[in-house]
Amino acid sequence: MNNLTPHQSKALNIDRSVSLTANAGSGKTFVLSQRFIEILLATDTQLNQIAAITFTEKAAGELFKRISDELYKASLVISDKSQAEKIDRLRKQIVSAKISTIHSFCTDLLREYPVEASIDANFIPINEQKASELIDLSIEHTLNDLLRDDNPISDAKELIRLLGSRSKLVAELAELIKKRKKVLFLTESFYSVSEVETVNRLSELFGSNFKILFNDKIPVILNQIAHINSLVLENKKNNERASDVSNILREYKLNDSTAENIKTLKRIQDIVLTSGGTVRVQGYLSAKIKDELTEELNDIENFFNDLDEIALSDNYQEINKVLARYSYALVRTFQNVNTEYERKKNESGYLDFEDILLKTKKLFDDVSVRQSISKKYKYLLVDEYQDTNEIQYEIFLPVVDDLKSGNLFIVGDEKQSIYRFRDAELQVFSRTKADIQKVDGDESALTLPDSFRMAPNLCFFINYLFSELFKNPNLFFNEVSASALVSARNEKYPGTVEFIISDEENESEAELVAKRILKLRRENSDRLNSWNKIAVLVRKRSSFVELQKSFIKFQIPFNVIGGTGFYQKQSISDIYNYFSFLMNDKNDSALVGILRSPFFMVSDSEIFKLSLAEGSSYWEKLEATANSGDSSWLKIYNLLSNYKSLAKRMSIPLLLRKILSESDFISILSSRIDGQQELSNLNKLISLTSDFFTSEFNTLYDYVTFLNEAISGIIDEAQAQLKAGSNGVNILTIHQAKGLEFKAVFLFNCSESSLMNKVKARSFVADKDLGLLTKVPIGDNFFGEYQSAPVAGIYNLIESKKEIAELKRLLYVALTRAEDFLFISMMNEEKSTRKQTFAALINQGLRQDFNQDFITLEGELSYLKKDNGSFSTKAEAIKIEIPITRTLENYEDASESNSNHSDDKKIILTKIADNSKGEVISATRFSTFSQCPLKYNFIYNYKLGELFRHSSIQKNFFGTKESDDYNRSELNSYLFDDETVREEFSRVKGQFIHYVLRKNINIDQLDYFVDQKFRNIFNQEITEPLVKNIQTELRDFYLSSQYKFLNSFPNIHNEYEVYLKQEDYYLFGILDKLIIDDEKILIVDFKTDSIDADEIQSKAKKYLPQLKFYAYIISRLFNKKKNIECRVIFTKHPEQPFKFEYDNQSDDEMKSGITKMIRSIRMNEYTANLDECSYCIFSDNHSNCIKKNPKFNLFSTDQ
Repeated sequence: MNNLTPHQSKALNIDRSVSLTANAGSGKTFVLSQRFIEILLATDTQLNQIAAITFTEKAAGELFKRISDELYKASLVISDKSQAEKIDRLRKQIVSAKISTIHSFCTDLLREYPVEASIDANFIPINEQKASELIDLSIEHTLNDLLRDDNPISDAKELIRLLGSRSKLVAELAELIKKRKKVLFLTESFYSVSEVETVNRLSELFGSNFKILFNDKIPVILNQIAHINSLVLENKKNNERASDVSNILREYKLNDSTAENIKTLKRIQDIVLTSGGTVRVQGYLSAKIKDELTEELNDIENFFNDLDEIALSDNYQEINKVLARYSYALVRTFQNVNTEYERKKNESGYLDFEDILLKTKKLFDDVSVRQSISKKYKYLLVDEYQDTNEIQYEIFLPVVDDLKSGNLFIVGDEKQSIYRFRDAELQVFSRTKADIQKVDGDESALTLPDSFRMAPNLCFFINYLFSELFKNPNLFFNEVSASALVSARNEKYPGTVEFIISDEENESEAELVAKRILKLRRENSDRLNSWNKIAVLVRKRSSFVELQKSFIKFQIPFNVIGGTGFYQKQSISDIYNYFSFLMNDKNDSALVGILRSPFFMVSDSEIFKLSLAEGSSYWEKLEATANSGDSSWLKIYNLLSNYKSLAKRMSIPLLLRKILSESDFISILSSRIDGQQELSNLNKLISLTSDFFTSEFNTLYDYVTFLNEAISGIIDEAQAQLKAGSNGVNILTIHQAKGLEFKAVFLFNCSESSLMNKVKARSFVADKDLGLLTKVPIGDNFFGEYQSAPVAGIYNLIESKKEIAELKRLLYVALTRAEDFLFISMMNEEKSTRKQTFAALINQGLRQDFNQDFITLEGELSYLKKDNGSFSTKAEAIKIEIPITRTLENYEDASESNSNHSDDKKIILTKIADNSKGEVISATRFSTFSQCPLKYNFIYNYKLGELFRHSSIQKNFFGTKESDDYNRSELNSYLFDDETVREEFSRVKGQFIHYVLRKNINIDQLDYFVDQKFRNIFNQEITEPLVKNIQTELRDFYLSSQYKFLNSFPNIHNEYEVYLKQEDYYLFGILDKLIIDDEKILIVDFKTDSIDADEIQSKAKKYLPQLKFYAYIISRLFNKKKNIECRVIFTKHPEQPFKFEYDNQSDDEMKSGITKMIRSIRMNEYTANLDECSYCIFSDNHSNCIKKNPKFNLFSTDQ
């Protein structure tokens, strides 16, 4: 901790609660982890008395790893024996640390107090997809009941008339249920009184909010208008407009009548301002006066622009009555739907994400529970606190006994609060900060101003820009104050800021960015030695397509992070068509679709000929054509007929893999420019398909229905993420870039604007202060123009202010992602002055002339410096010139750039090694490599596993060879192929036994669960023997002494994922069961092999490399704890576990084996272990390795 800055050191004062405001790049996560460790080492606090809450699962994992690493570092330097023992103990226990997301934290609390929370103790958290499905069913059921009512003016019918259709009502109700927290609050606080009282309240809210928004400004604006008006009259005494304004000002006095104040201000506005919202020049203000009074004119124009949002018609009371009537109708309908939704969830023991928070908040109403939890947790640390909301605040505070006894640490940056669309409430940060200050004084409000990320020029540019944009903040509008970055980088590189401005007439903005990237990388090859150090950030994903086209044109490799439209990809539609046809062979459009797709590549002319054949459907036409002797159609017909038969008895995930493996679909997709993305998407669909059938009792019909609804309705589903570290320019949204940093950042399309969120007709918005709002028809004139209640104007104005404030923060987040190079691209200045754009904000903040070749900024920048071990902050003068690029000469594309190396050529005679880094080695891969490196090469590099096992390659060369040891489920491959019922039984049996053990299905529910699960996958004939086999085996295991022994420990983790970074590669494994005890650690691996008792020892030993691999990782996560026991338990013989003690000798062997494996992979050297040939599928019937066969030299690794 000697390298802590003074600001960081203050944050480690654990004697008080702390609110920490951290600038971008200031090391806030580092400080949080150090505080966590300080609590452990400086106090007698137990690990389970500390909770750390992060924003995402990924962040929780990173924090866990950081704390583990810091404890390891501390263990290396500690000299005190007792402290060393304490650190050693903590390192062993760290896996049980409470480091999680808020939802995970709350889930654990609910599981601890299910009775008090009035929920099923075995509740199941459901994802958004499942929740949406239940919501849709609930709405459909409720509306069907309500619309059966003979009453012609029922709530549902009224709302359908208002919104225009039943589908719109369904959409509105679905959105309200998903965000019901706000509606439930309104139901209790706003709509618990009579409609008459609510009508009066709407009027009161309008008046009180108008005063808050305008009354302080009105005198100032009127004085400015009076001053300008007097100058106009001095210039021309008989100016008619100025005279009229003088008369109004002379008579006007600010009073309590909001309506009168608005009318007077509107009269002045009509005289002084044009219809475009600017102060009149013609007939009023001379050009000379206008140039001298720029600031005052801006104030006046902005004021009246805000006033334009307020509409106060003469019949506003009638509008309020109509709004209240429809709002109450919606509330009653919402309550009916919510009741049905709750019923459906309760039937299955489900809780959605919103439930988890709501029920945890309600849990704290129980005084005994509140006291119990606050006694349990002495310290609570919350990261990214600017992204929390009120309900989370109402959970966090009780955990620490409202700061009476508990210690709270919150860290975040209001300037980086950009998740308002997820209900993040910026005021919560300020509120919590004030709560802490009341208890622990002003010293508890700390800051981290020092930025270790950005080069000095970037720090200064950002300070200069946002000192203007963040000045005079109004918390009512979620506005934040500026806090200057202090440059803390040791490196002397100054950094580059540049504007790119396109006029679109010569070349597009995207092409300019592409050319500038090429130029940048060529000029800075030392700093930008790989493409993935460059990022292009955008506000909306719609900008991705334009960038992709330009990058393809200039052959720049790129990674689109989180591109949407996954279900709308043609490849997904092709697979949907395939299964639609298998379900219904009379679906002509589906059959024609797959015939034209990469599955068969039949031309349109051939399909036209097919249409002329006999038959009422295309399938009948295809059958007739095939039977007529046409060999090409016969091949297609036989294949589809086979798949139609398999669809009735084979699991859909396996059938999908089989279809893909027996066609050219994958090879055609992979040959495209975006082939890697296509393959990743395909892999994602395979995974989604497996999950779809594993988690629920779904059928082929359900699967086809799901794909159909997803293709038509789920447009925001992200495409599959490419492999981490892919060497390409990263294209991503600003929200996705939050928390990341890149050497070079291009902020693209800064002239893009967005529509403000306003109250509109045929749609409701829910505001916790103003109620449910929409435009309404007067006199039930549903075909006329809908009108807004006055309070809707208040909402629109507040929303526009809050959205602009968030836009400023979004710009701040984008610019602070850059380390060395920052490029800001936009359209020319005329198009860039539109409101609600980054370009407009930049113009507002810099106040510079962008018509020049560069702009110059001058000022001061503070630097953090370290001399002789002590830190000091010093301000220095700084001046930067920011070039403005409008055009670039035709620049060589990336392929040409990469081929232009130095003329100094060298001839390399030694073997060239692949110096790749960052490999992820799984237990399965290590086990395969341990058996035979050559086998590893064939399976994981050449992907020959299933292809070789079932294709003609093996049969033609060697004849058929089967190996029970070959477990295809362990392959990291897209394709699997099942040809026998025996293989199907084995795979499904293993999968489901592991699933049941992971879910801890109660023994009383076992038979029913397994039976129902399988009847949705296979037909009766196939299901019966398999179901009985699994039920018997599981029941025997549940009743065994081994099962009771394993479940007797208090600290058990099922399906436990472990990661370990070793030098520049990663080790990964999933343990069936991890048990952590005071005496030892127990690693358990369940196997479902159908073996005899005398085979247990020999079979289990073949799993030893995998078990040792797990133990190797665990030993390092727990400080090489020696007492680690591994067990292989065959579920068929549970009373005869295979046991193995992991000792120092085993550890040395593992370390050597892993090192050998990494070296082999990187040198591309794979030797054959001929002792394994008798078990290997890559050998003939005489146990000869294929490497020795001259026919198979295609895959020789000696080349």
